[in-house]
Amino acid sequence: EGSLTSNESNTIDNGGSIKILGNRIAIKEQAEISTSGANSGGEILIGGNYLGKGPEPNASATIILEGAEISADASDTGDGGRVIIWSDDYTNFSGSITAKGSEAGVGGFVETSSKKKINIFGDVDISGGIDGGSWLIDPDDITIVSGETSSYVSGSSNFEPTGESSQLSIDTISDVLAGEGDVYVMTRLDGGVGAGDITWNADASLTATNTSAKRLILYAADKITIKGDI
Repeated sequence: EGSLTSNESNTIDNGGSIKILGNRIAIKEQAEISTSGANSGGEILIGGNYLGKGPEPNASATIILEGAEISADASDTGDGGRVIIWSDDYTNFSGSITAKGSEAGVGGFVETSSKKKINIFGDVDISGGIDGGSWLIDPDDITIVSGETSSYVSGSSNFEPTGESSQLSIDTISDVLAGEGDVYVMTRLDGGVGAGDITWNADASLTATNTSAKRLILYAADKITIKGDI
């Protein structure tokens, strides 16, 4: 619990930067982390940098529990910020991330990834007045499933999964597309050890509200299997 805020109020009102790094990271319920700014959203790195390839040390496990709120919004002018959630072994994201652009800006960039396993059932908002932003999910393998609650839960320590494969909620994908954001589900961009399969095991009716075409991109290192009606 508690809050951590950076807003660079004495410079140009951008969101500033927050980095939360360590071996095992848990952002618990009611925690608030913000780099929102008047003129632009800032940067938040939790567990590492983009694809785990930045200079920052990578976490083995990164857990964002339900009720935790992470924001890098532009409140008055400008674009949404950049939020990276990363781990080498296991990422569980069940909280909320916003990187919203202003009415005159575009949404930001969000990544919720791991080199191995993920469990993604949280909320992502990368909307913007001009256009939405981008959301990247990059695990080893992934199964896209229906419902708001995952059957693939963490163990008693929260830092280790009990299931064999990763899961991603179709509801979160649908919400991001409806908010004019792009969704990229890509396996093994980071050189994971699994096959790199994507399994779509959910029925879905997907809608993009913007007049410009929004993108849902599935890119598998091995194969893509569609088991649901889209």
